[in-house]
Amino acid sequence: MHIGKSDRLTIRGMVRVVFEIKKNPLLVFLAWCITVLPFFIIYNTYETVMSSLIPLVLSFLISHALFNSYYLIKDETLIVVFGIFKKKIPIKEIHGITYSSRSLSSPSWTLTRLAIQYDPDRWGLFSLPKDEKGLFAKLQSVNPYIEFP
Repeated sequence: MHIGKSDRLTIRGMVRVVFEIKKNPLLVFLAWCITVLPFFIIYNTYETVMSSLIPLVLSFLISHALFNSYYLIKDETLIVVFGIFKKKIPIKEIHGITYSSRSLSSPSWTLTRLAIQYDPDRWGLFSLPKDEKGLFAKLQSVNPYIEFP
C-alpha cells in the first residue's frame, strides 16, 4: 500500500489518518547499501547461503523498515510503525511533544526525532513526519492539552 504525505482512510466505518515519515537521504543511501551488500557477498564468493543468513535477514528488516514506516491515527490511538515494530500510544495520555537530537537513542530515518511524553513517566523517540503541523493538529483535536514545540 502506498502511503501519501497524509492520507485519510476509511475502513469499516473508522477514520484512519496516515502520516508519512521524513527520510534523510544519507540514511536511506546507507540503508540501501546495507540491504544490497549481502547479495554481492553471496554472488562474489563461494560462501553458502547459510553463512549469509544473518546479513540477508538484516537486509530484509532494514528494507522493510525503509518502505513501511509511518504514523497512523486510528480512533483515539497514535500508532507509530517502523518496519515490523509498532508502538501504540493513547492520544489522551500524551502530555507533550518535543524535538530530540539523540542519535543513538532509537532507530529512525531522521537525525532529529520527536520525543513523545505519555503516561506520567514514559516517553518514546520517533522519526519526524513529513507533515508535522498536520500530525500536531490531528493530535490536538483529540487531546487539546498536549504541549507542542
